[in-house]
Amino acid sequence: MCTPAAIPEYPDNLEHLAKDVRKEFKAPNLSMIVGELGNGGPVKKAGAMADLRKAQQQGASRIKNAVFVNTTAFARPNNLSPNTGHGHHWFGNAESYFLVGDALAKATIELIEKK
Repeated sequence: MCTPAAIPEYPDNLEHLAKDVRKEFKAPNLSMIVGELGNGGPVKKAGAMADLRKAQQQGASRIKNAVFVNTTAFARPNNLSPNTGHGHHWFGNAESYFLVGDALAKATIELIEKK
């Protein structure tokens, strides 16, 4: 996920994924929603996670009819969550999952309404 050597390839790979999905489904203008890997919340220092999130945003910006959704604000602290050792799964916090889903749905609606 955050292998420093792989992060620079992320934007290109995301672009290729969008192209491949659109080709597979014969939908060249299919809307794309890219949800930020925000589990763990905002990063407090430079490093692989910050670089990965930037790469996600860069990749999304290259894709026509796509939107990037920030999600870091939805991370709830582990002490308020049922699975304190699994930050990579939002600590199992249902509120976090709900807020991410809600933000992704709102972005989808915005893209649909633009058409």
